[in-house]
Formats: sequence, C-alpha cells, structure tokens
Amino acid sequence: FESVVSDCTRQVLENARKEATPFVLPGDFANISDHIFLLFHQLRPCKPTAASMKRRRLNFDQINHIPGLCCKHCNQDSGSQGMYFPLAIESLGDSSFSQTLMMHLSTCSYVDSDIKNALIE
Repeated sequence: FESVVSDCTRQVLENARKEATPFVLPGDFANISDHIFLLFHQLRPCKPTAASMKRRRLNFDQINHIPGLCCKHCNQDSGSQGMYFPLAIESLGDSSFSQTLMMHLSTCSYVDSDIKNALIE
C-alpha cells in the first residue's frame, strides 16, 4: 500500500517502524495493517485513577488482568483523557474498539496533524 499513500504518510509510517512501543514493535509491521500498527503506536499502558474508575463504573477486579491503554500524546498532560480499559483481551481486535481509538486520536489536540492525516489516509 505504500505506493498509494502520500509522501507525508509514508514518512510517518517509516518513523513509526523505527520505534518500538509497549503495544507494537517494528517487527509487527509485517503482520498487521498499516492502520492498526499506527493506531496502536499512539498508545501507552496506564493504570486507572480513582476518578476514571468511578466515571466508567468499573472496579479494580474487572480490569486487574489487562493494562489500560492511553493516548501517548494527551494523557501525560490531561491525565484523564484518552484512557481505555478493555475488559477482555479479545476486545482489542474488535472494530468498535479501534473506531473509538480512532475517534479520540482524530480529535485530540495533542496529536500531530501528520499522524492524524496518516491514520485517515
């Protein structure tokens, strides 16, 4: 698909391939789509705060077995935005989960416009 993407998107993907993250490694690129690779490249693990647990009506037993996923761009500043706590590992492959992540990343003011455009393209 690299032949059908813009130069900017190609550069974003090349940069992502060079950097390991907690959820995707450069070697994973060959096994998953560009979109999913780049999507999960924008995340980091996180632990829920008491406020996020209350807001999502969760208890620690429900999410104790899997780490949360947080937007690596905004979560360090806002502390509560872009936090996701899947209740089962299978939900990570669910299209509604990736759509939720995409919605956040496309509207997050901390995500670089080149990354947003690459995710949309």
